[in-house]
Amino acid sequence: PATAVSAEDIAAQLEEGARISCLGKPWTRAAIGTAAADASTSYMPQIPAWLEGKWTVAATLKGVNLPLGRKFVTGNSPGVRMASILLLPNVGNQPEGYTQTFTKASGRKGADVLTSNCATLVETYWPGSNITAAGVNSAGSVELTFKGPPPYDQDQRTRLQPIYTASATRDDGSVFTEQVFRQENVDAAFTSIFKVVSQYSIDVDDTNKAKPQRVIQRQRVAAFADLNDQDYIEAGGQAVALYDMKYLLERA
Repeated sequence: PATAVSAEDIAAQLEEGARISCLGKPWTRAAIGTAAADASTSYMPQIPAWLEGKWTVAATLKGVNLPLGRKFVTGNSPGVRMASILLLPNVGNQPEGYTQTFTKASGRKGADVLTSNCATLVETYWPGSNITAAGVNSAGSVELTFKGPPPYDQDQRTRLQPIYTASATRDDGSVFTEQVFRQENVDAAFTSIFKVVSQYSIDVDDTNKAKPQRVIQRQRVAAFADLNDQDYIEAGGQAVALYDMKYLLERA
């Protein structure tokens, strides 16, 4: 099961001016790579039945914020290079018409859904890219191999491992989720640590609350400096970049 936290705790991370930190968290050692993820960590957050299924997505970039200024943003900061955040492979692109699947399934089925979602995101957000291999490796990580368009058309291997997952529902029915990921960009030889915070709300004009046709998702992706780097210490464990997105989900 996912870790239990309050909806208010997760919602606060979506507010303007929120500071998101990984310093001293239960998952920090797993992010660094000196410990395994907690056994309760799931590939997909726990969600209500009304959010399950396949959705057609339209994305809108709401903003990019560098809470600590440009000092801590480098070429290896998550989000700077293409596909250095598999869940947001090209910051600034706003595609529409692609699909994503949400499931309550855990274990291998949840891993397969996450793999499929990430493969779709890479090819959608990075036009001209191509997934050449996708699956779950023996260590339980989602592993993708992809090629970008020229001059980036050499195989790039990436391994994605969720190391923390939590979800909660607010009294108004909105669902809040948070996940922390460790992404090894194997051929580029650097590691991305990032946190994905989301709110899902049924569209106010949708009268079918049991199986809504339209859902609004707010998302904030918080990118951290390399936890093995001096910049992480100097940044006090704070996120060095925040990428804010809004998605319209329509049931496929």
